[in-house]
Amino acid sequence: MKNNSSSVITPLAILAIGGSVFAMHFGASCMLWPVTWGQQSGNAVLTAYLGVFISGILFPAMGYLAVAKEGSLFKLAYSVGPRFAQIFGGLTVLVLGPLFVIPRMSAASWDAICQLCNIDYSPFIPMVLFTIIYYLVAYWFLFKKEEIIDKIAKFLLPVLILTVVAVVVKSMLQPLSSWVEPAFSESPFYYGFI
Repeated sequence: MKNNSSSVITPLAILAIGGSVFAMHFGASCMLWPVTWGQQSGNAVLTAYLGVFISGILFPAMGYLAVAKEGSLFKLAYSVGPRFAQIFGGLTVLVLGPLFVIPRMSAASWDAICQLCNIDYSPFIPMVLFTIIYYLVAYWFLFKKEEIIDKIAKFLLPVLILTVVAVVVKSMLQPLSSWVEPAFSESPFYYGFI
């Protein structure tokens, strides 16, 4: 968000920040897996969802509250020790960026496009071109940290909301199956939690 000398957060700013956080957490697995989890959970879907809620919503929210209370992730980690804060902060940035998340999302996006358009996965040149374009777009979103929230709220959030609505409507109109027994051996809560 752009710096504002006022300490009052407008409803539009709250919507932009909340929507951006939602968009950042709602990656490919959170779009595709809930339908599969629901189907595999069968008539134990609410118990499985309780596990998903605790590990996928409650724990991250508690993390955000801890960071907000301290003021930044670095300050929170600094309470353990200055060296720990530097190492933890650096590793967090690397893991959430170039080492794991961005390459994973690039590969997942390429896979989704290939499946959607019935394209062969094997040609190397189209995959490399797609990956370069993907990284350039990711770089554009992340280049100026003070504009990240604005860009996500302005560009990604509307697309995400439309996609979520489409998936929910399709799932309700054309369910994958009727209520069945869970398709896994462990407890429904454990299945959802993990």
